[in-house]
Amino acid sequence: MKVELGFYEITQAVQEFIIKKYGWGCFDFEEMDMIELKYLEAVREPKKYKNGRLVKHPVHGFVETEIVDWHKKYINLDENSELHFFLD
Repeated sequence: MKVELGFYEITQAVQEFIIKKYGWGCFDFEEMDMIELKYLEAVREPKKYKNGRLVKHPVHGFVETEIVDWHKKYINLDENSELHFFLD
């Protein structure tokens, strides 16, 4: 089942969470400037042997990669934003 939440539904859910968790009964979401979402993105580089040659998949022949670092990325949510997720 696909679940879609619009920006206002997301703000209502965050508002209810803040009220329940921190007990702020008079919290008004219109006072906030923006909602920011932080996520980590993997930085991938090709795998190499000790001699510097690239490691290739033994059956399919494509160059194998490995995660060498993680970079923090940010997204600002606005009125046109939606959150989609799937439930089994």
